[in-house]
Amino acid sequence: MNKLSSAITMTSQGIPFFLGGEEFARSKDGDENSYASSREENMLDWKNVESFSDVVEYYRGLLKIRDSFAAFMDCTAMTANHITSVEDLPKGVAGFYIPNTEQGKWSKVCAVFNGTDEDKNIAVEGEWIRIADENVAGLNNLGTCSGSVNVKPHSAAILVDKEGYESA
Repeated sequence: MNKLSSAITMTSQGIPFFLGGEEFARSKDGDENSYASSREENMLDWKNVESFSDVVEYYRGLLKIRDSFAAFMDCTAMTANHITSVEDLPKGVAGFYIPNTEQGKWSKVCAVFNGTDEDKNIAVEGEWIRIADENVAGLNNLGTCSGSVNVKPHSAAILVDKEGYESA
């Protein structure tokens, strides 16, 4: 769930916000308002960096994706008006296509978020290179897909148009 929520935040336009320690699964043991709680309850547990290294690496990969695609940081109406939804999504799944605003980079990104308890096979237009799945996020090619993408439960799929990926 942490990886899914961070993928949603990192592929949104504007300035992303996340709390200190979130990238290594920080917990306050269910204390919803820890303002008056002890220092021990509020401090960062740096051992979690090692325990949740997969989450740390996922955040690092999402930051690389975000840094490589200017449209995520462009919060102007021009870019926002060109974002389109992935059509015919089942309940619990969201997705969009966003074109790039920089020349010589990826032309388009598709992001699909599956909040359900089941695998979902989602129809997507075009040929894509997957750069994020339920385990890994970054700039590496995790495989190609055309016409549809399988998204595991409680995870995201981030795709780059194949032609743009190969030419960049």
